Amino acid sequence: MDTAMKQKLQAILDRVKEPVYNTSITDLGIVDGIRHDEENDKLLVFLAFMHPGAKCCAIINGLVLNSTKKLLAEALEEAFPGLSVEYV
Repeated sequence: MDTAMKQKLQAILDRVKEPVYNTSITDLGIVDGIRHDEENDKLLVFLAFMHPGAKCCAIINGLVLNSTKKLLAEALEEAFPGLSVEYV
């Protein structure tokens, strides 16, 4: 992944906010990383909540997580048309 794409992805993570707490995805530590799967035209989003001890575990429930994932997917798909988003 080139530097421009990495910077664009980080800007999206900083901008998209979890709707209940109005805190950025970056500050909550929800995303461990994003990989560009060029072969399948996908952005693979690795979520931190799956790992024990992640700081977001205590505040994110299923409903909030789903709405946050939807907001992030919309922002990523808008910024990178033609790429789908998959959560891992």
